[in-house]
Amino acid sequence: AIIDKFGTAMNSKGIDWKATVIGTENGRNYSSHVQNFVENDITALATQLKNIGLYGGNEVGLKTAYRYLNNGSIAIRPNSKLSIVYISDEIEHTILSDLGVSDINNSYFVVNNIKVNAIIPETGHYEEGYYRTSDLAYQMANATGGEVANLRNYETGYNAMMQKIADDSAGSTSEIVLSETPIVATISISINGTVISSSNWNYNSANNSIVFVASATPKVGDKIE
Repeated sequence: AIIDKFGTAMNSKGIDWKATVIGTENGRNYSSHVQNFVENDITALATQLKNIGLYGGNEVGLKTAYRYLNNGSIAIRPNSKLSIVYISDEIEHTILSDLGVSDINNSYFVVNNIKVNAIIPETGHYEEGYYRTSDLAYQMANATGGEVANLRNYETGYNAMMQKIADDSAGSTSEIVLSETPIVATISISINGTVISSSNWNYNSANNSIVFVASATPKVGDKIE
């Protein structure tokens, strides 16, 4: 999914991206992984995914991401968009107080418009009996407008998630802010005189804008109506 969906979309649209892979186990120092980030090399990123380790426990991925972001170890480039993909086979053990807040809407991720996407078991870790709605990673995905995929359904879920992340990243380069608030059901978009399917774009109510999916991003010189 990383190579076929995300990598293909980023490379075909010439998007400048960087990424790193960080473990989620509590008490571990992952600073070396943070420093060893990858830029515009999808093969290197896929290799990083294989080297993080196995058999971890007490997963606190949100706490770990927050720590490295909040202390400046992970530098977010100006005018960029940041997405986090959280992957775990058990529930997220981070609690809101670990993020310095009592309200999820005041969390670092929500306030800084960072999308948290979660790949977790449909019903939480089978030994603990939690449903995913009880999982803070699931709740954070909802609060930030991220995606959720079922860990047990990787062939469908992972591909779909990485495509949506790619669409969101690539589409932001061609966002069209509207001068008036539309009636969403009546929006029709044409490129060079040809009406395109609504599956090729999304209406972003927060910015009152049209955002194209990666595969339908207009080319330089296209006439958009």
